[in-house]
Amino acid sequence: MKISNIIKHSLLLVFISFSFALTAQDFTTITNSLKIGDVASFSKNFDSNLELTILDNEAIYSKAQIETILTDFFKKNKPSGYKTIHKGNSGNGAFFQIGELSTTNSIYRTYIYAKNINGKFLIQEFRIEEN
Repeated sequence: MKISNIIKHSLLLVFISFSFALTAQDFTTITNSLKIGDVASFSKNFDSNLELTILDNEAIYSKAQIETILTDFFKKNKPSGYKTIHKGNSGNGAFFQIGELSTTNSIYRTYIYAKNINGKFLIQEFRIEEN
C-alpha cells in the first residue's frame, strides 16, 4: 500500500511540475514577443475573441482585429523592452502576468490573462495601460 501511495504522489508531483513548466514556457514566448513588438508571434496565443484594453479603449475583438490594432500601436510605440512585474495562477487552469512595456514614447503597464483550453494557454484578456 505504501509503495502505491508513493507512486501516486510522485506522479502527481511530476504532473504539477509539468503544468507549471508549460505555463512558464508559454509566458516566456509571450514576453519575448512583447519585447520586440512581434504581433504575429504574440497573436498565436490569442483565443478567437478576447478583451483588449489599450489606454482607455476597451472592447471585445476578434483575433484578426486585435492583430491590426496591436500592429498599429507598436508602429506608433516601438517596444524597447519588457519586464515581468508579477505572475501567478488564479485557479482553474488560469494564469496572469503583469508587466512593464518600455517603448520609444512611454512606459506602459500590461496585464495578460490566459486560460488552459484543451492543453494550450490562450490569452483571454490583454491590457496596455498608462504606467
